[in-house]
Amino acid sequence: MSKFRMLDCKPKAVPCEPGANKACENNESDLENTNLYREIVGSLMYLMTCTRPDLCYVVTYLSQYLSKPKKSNFGMAKHVLRYLKGTPSA
Repeated sequence: MSKFRMLDCKPKAVPCEPGANKACENNESDLENTNLYREIVGSLMYLMTCTRPDLCYVVTYLSQYLSKPKKSNFGMAKHVLRYLKGTPSA
């Protein structure tokens, strides 16, 4: 969490909002800093594989956009980090 400067974020109860995958629009602009997005998704993949199977759906969805992420994908990745903050013992 400190690596991505999300220590003081508000925790979330679910890994992604219902219908979040439908919110991505085709005319939405691409994300400028793709390296940060890739670092977050890579870290989430590691967690999902080792200890957090509850992240499987959202991490699989986010990984589909590694080559050309949109701003909404980055927002969804940050939402997952907030979820992790709210469920430290899971």
